[in-house]
Amino acid sequence: MLDAEKPPVILMDIKLGEKNGIKAAKEFQAVQPDAQIIFMSGYDDYYLDVYEVEHVYFLHKPIEREKLRLAIDRALAHLQASSKPYFALSGKRTNVRTS
Repeated sequence: MLDAEKPPVILMDIKLGEKNGIKAAKEFQAVQPDAQIIFMSGYDDYYLDVYEVEHVYFLHKPIEREKLRLAIDRALAHLQASSKPYFALSGKRTNVRTS
C-alpha cells in the first residue's frame, strides 16, 4: 500500500468507510514496521482496539491542537531515537512533509 513512499509517521482515522483504520495500519506496518501511527476517532469504542497495532497516540475527535502537537512531538521523539530522516502527514485535505 505504501510502496512508492513510506512515511515514518501516519495519522490514521479508525473509520475509513468500508475499511477499518486498524486493519489498514496493520498493512502499513507490514510494509514498514517502524512506522509511527497516531490514531484518531470520534468514537469511544475503539480505545482498546487500537492496541492491536503498535501506535504512538490515540486522539479523540474533535482533536485539540495541543493534543495533536503532543502526539506529533511523541512521534518525532520516537523517530529521532531511531534516527528516521523525515516526517510526513498526508490525507484528503493535508499533505505536509519536512526533511
